[in-house]
Amino acid sequence: MKLIKGYTAITVKGLNIEKLINRLSKEGIAIYRASRQEHKRLDFCVEYASRQKVIACLDNLCYNYQIEGDKGLLPLIRLLLKRAGLVAGCLIFAAALFFSSLFVADVRVSGCESIDPLGVAECARQAGAAGFSFNKPSAREIEKRIYESFGNISFVSASYKGLVLHIEVVEAQPAPAVIDNSPKDLVSQFDGKINRLIVYQGTPLVKAGDAVKKGQVLIGGFREKPGGERIPLRAMGEAYGVVELVYTERFECVRTELSRTGRFAEQIYIELFGLAFPVKRPDAGYATFEEETESCFIFFNNFLPARLVTVRRYETEPVTVREDFEKVKKVLVEEAQRKALEQAEKEGRVLGSSVSIRDEGDIKYIEVTLSVEKSLLINGE
Repeated sequence: MKLIKGYTAITVKGLNIEKLINRLSKEGIAIYRASRQEHKRLDFCVEYASRQKVIACLDNLCYNYQIEGDKGLLPLIRLLLKRAGLVAGCLIFAAALFFSSLFVADVRVSGCESIDPLGVAECARQAGAAGFSFNKPSAREIEKRIYESFGNISFVSASYKGLVLHIEVVEAQPAPAVIDNSPKDLVSQFDGKINRLIVYQGTPLVKAGDAVKKGQVLIGGFREKPGGERIPLRAMGEAYGVVELVYTERFECVRTELSRTGRFAEQIYIELFGLAFPVKRPDAGYATFEEETESCFIFFNNFLPARLVTVRRYETEPVTVREDFEKVKKVLVEEAQRKALEQAEKEGRVLGSSVSIRDEGDIKYIEVTLSVEKSLLINGE
């Protein structure tokens, strides 16, 4: 019962300790666990309900005393009531941790080579690992779902780390390709002009400098004996031809652009567990506008996945822009050549280039023609 009602431990120092004991007895205050280790010192306990009464008595008699501590359930409850804000904060923190454990903020996939990681992440979301859910699937359930959805996975591991689901995938090694030795020709994939021809096996049917068409046989899938007999085989070799690639850049001397007027409206809301709670709403209905969005986590270390999102809408209006082509011609030509070269280098070796400008009034076309040496061969089917 004393643990429920509580008690207070007190140490008193002074002369005539017996006088203090008699005074407390007259006041009806019971003391227990009394210990007098020194002549001028008394250690004792009183009920927590009598605490203030004992302190008043000690102050009145001018004793030196020290409150050693309050024990029991009732002192603890009163202490918590005095710190209601702290208790509420702890409860909110505990609730936030509980609800955040039911929330998956992101799915991250690693180890994919030929498999699309977005497809793996979507498979996990379909299994229930997305947003807020009281029935968040276990890692083993997600692994099973991915195994069943993708046939070329040899190993998958899923684990929750905070608000993020991590999935590691190991793809199965493909079976070795079957070598096809059946007789086939090598034919041209493009129209062009033969620049180099290297024959490993088969009979060349064209030579360097010849113009060829798409689908034309370049290396025949046969070997001819001196007597004229043809022995079928699989043609092997390399053929490089010169093809022309044309890159076109369009420039409008007179065009309409949207320009910001300087007016804008701002919307602020808090995003939590996929829900939006407006803080500030704009009251502006712009006909045309540009939108910018900024967001940041509200709490340190993201223990509660609440984001503060700010959306700004800038009003725009159409403006007619006129530009002198001759003033920017050099820059535009250099930029067109740079872009054309980047694309051509993906196709093959660039041998040369030329630039022409086609004038159609307020619209100018910059055409960059590049001569590219590239492989012409595909396996004839």
